[in-house]
Amino acid sequence: MKKRQANIELLKIVNMLMVVGIHYIRESGSLLTLEAERLTGRYALAMFFEVLFIVMIDAYVFISGYYGINGKFKVSKLISYQCRLWFYTLLIPVVLMLFGVPTLVQTEGVYGLFKYLFPVGNSHYWFMTAYFYMMLFMPFINLAVKTLEKKQLLLITACFLAVFCGVKSLVPLRFSMDNGGYELLWLLCVYLLAACMRMYGGKLEEWFDRHALKIYLGSATLSFLIMMGAWFINKKTSGVAYLFMMPIHHNFILCLVGAMGLFYTFRKMQIKEGKTAELIRRLATYSLGVYLLHEHLDLRTRWCPALTDFLKPVLGEGVLFFLVGLILCVAVMFAAGVTLDFVREKLFGFIYKRIAGTRLVKAVYRLDDIFSKKEGDAGGK
Repeated sequence: MKKRQANIELLKIVNMLMVVGIHYIRESGSLLTLEAERLTGRYALAMFFEVLFIVMIDAYVFISGYYGINGKFKVSKLISYQCRLWFYTLLIPVVLMLFGVPTLVQTEGVYGLFKYLFPVGNSHYWFMTAYFYMMLFMPFINLAVKTLEKKQLLLITACFLAVFCGVKSLVPLRFSMDNGGYELLWLLCVYLLAACMRMYGGKLEEWFDRHALKIYLGSATLSFLIMMGAWFINKKTSGVAYLFMMPIHHNFILCLVGAMGLFYTFRKMQIKEGKTAELIRRLATYSLGVYLLHEHLDLRTRWCPALTDFLKPVLGEGVLFFLVGLILCVAVMFAAGVTLDFVREKLFGFIYKRIAGTRLVKAVYRLDDIFSKKEGDAGGK
């Protein structure tokens, strides 16, 4: 089996660190709002980190599209995905109740349990829900990319980008159908763009390769300046509230371009094979557990105060508190999430060894074979 590229696996780890970082900004009260009376150093620094981190979703999906174009649809992967969600949605409330912490099942009864049992349908984690549905569309997109003529594919991709990104990035007012990229349609758009870049990137890819880091930092800087400008303008006159929020939308042009800059920064990175590369691969394998742990509905608003409350009496609430809190929360949540997902993998491996020979498992793998053959036949025509 071909090893995953350590540089891209490192990008996945960085993306997850960014996820925790941006959620820390949200939960710690460091997020600048239009209602803030003055712009403090903490607010300004948090805002800049926010635009640096917000590209993580687009970058993660871009990886999927760039390398998933040659992937195969597997029913077993969907089942594994669902089981992984259940491990977190069902285990965490049980542990919390043992420690006397209120959970959704206690406050909402059967409706809370419903959210645990059906995490995809109830969007327990918005990204996991959107990504699950995206996996169902992947074989269709892959087939389209491989069978459509180049001009047809590029035109369709351009239309997608114009509708879901281009127009909204130029108009400083919110469209009623615009969800800021927090949806399946935008993920499909990024996946399609990445697949096109892999197939027909050509000179555009060469340009990104040469200027990748500059593109990433430049996009973040421009987004920061737009938000700062909108904040100051809003103090004089209202009507720019949406412009203030636009740069931290996943389907904003600078966010997308910044994500691509980040991707190509890591794509051209060289990591020598050895223990470091293997460690990166292992950590990347478990990194999704970081998201599933800290964004669980019962923990989403609790982990940050629990980790930072003891810092305030010592550091106050200024820039130092923000930086120390950011580093602490990201480090602790990453370590906890990776450790818990390591335990999950061992448990799942133990269970799999005992059910591998059952009819149900064999039936699932037969379904995998059917889809593999279908994709192979279609791709060869």
